[in-house]
Amino acid sequence: MGGWGDKKLPFLAVGRVRPEPVCLAYHFATSTNEQRDQTMEVFRKLLQAAQNKLQKGERTRLQWNDGSVCCLMDEDGVVLYCVLTSSLAYPERPAYKLLNDLMTEVQKLGEIETATEHSLNQQLQQQMGQLLSQYEDPQMPLESLVPGTPASEAAVAAVSRGKRQMTIYMVLVAALVLVIFLISQVMRSSN
Repeated sequence: MGGWGDKKLPFLAVGRVRPEPVCLAYHFATSTNEQRDQTMEVFRKLLQAAQNKLQKGERTRLQWNDGSVCCLMDEDGVVLYCVLTSSLAYPERPAYKLLNDLMTEVQKLGEIETATEHSLNQQLQQQMGQLLSQYEDPQMPLESLVPGTPASEAAVAAVSRGKRQMTIYMVLVAALVLVIFLISQVMRSSN
């Protein structure tokens, strides 16, 4: 994802996936017109895909060129939050903390259900720019989370969900390996 300059987090966006996908607000830290067009097109496709692919509260990280797109679906399965990392080396934890902080800001607005395309841009531009700047350094101490705040509770819940999902995947992979092994043993003994 070359060409983003020295920005580790060049793009942040929020969109509603239901009833129809719509980008509510976005912010570019730096970009060319071509990058903007391409990134907005990818975000529109993510909004469309998230309707069926992401569950309530689910998060995912997708590789895109040299970087990634980290996505977080809200607990109602209605709003999708995305941040673009210019490198795969950018750690997930601060990326999802950023998205949880953005979620807190968006929820304060209370206009999500009726908001139209880009209608929250003006209200969120300053906060989105500040969040991108704040999380530009992934070594930022996450211990600065204030216990009991919505952002910290959402971060803890997201980490727990991620661990739970990883455990389920590991069990499924182990079961699949066991089945393949057993089938190969049965086939070997029948020969």
